[in-house]
Amino acid sequence: HAWKRKVAVARARGYREEAIALLGQYLGLFMVDDAALLELADLHLASCDYGRAAACYEDLILTDPQNHLFMLKYAEVLYSMGGKQALLDARKYFAQSIKLNTTVGNLRAFYGLWATCGALAAQHGLKGNDENRDIHRWATERLRMLY
Repeated sequence: HAWKRKVAVARARGYREEAIALLGQYLGLFMVDDAALLELADLHLASCDYGRAAACYEDLILTDPQNHLFMLKYAEVLYSMGGKQALLDARKYFAQSIKLNTTVGNLRAFYGLWATCGALAAQHGLKGNDENRDIHRWATERLRMLY
């Protein structure tokens, strides 16, 4: 595809905004291209535009809701966004990623779940919350088992 080559050239030259615009045009025509959505999410992350990156991962999850990596990346973006609601959502998506893949290959999801519970307890007053404490304890045990 000539579109993808143009995006690759723009990105290689450091023209991030141009690459984003070209990918947006491309996805307007070919909406189900997972590789293009991943590339666009990566460009948005490089620009620290977490909201738009999250939207890309939401679209990817809609195309393949059984893909634990899409869940993981979305959860990581939500965690990076911060705020109580984003962290609560991140906790859900880390847990869903773990549900889809419980192996050591998904260690980032276990760590993300652990870190998210810790952030909720420390920053948003969920230290005494039984659910958050139980999830944090479970994630800690799983991390110890996997290591």
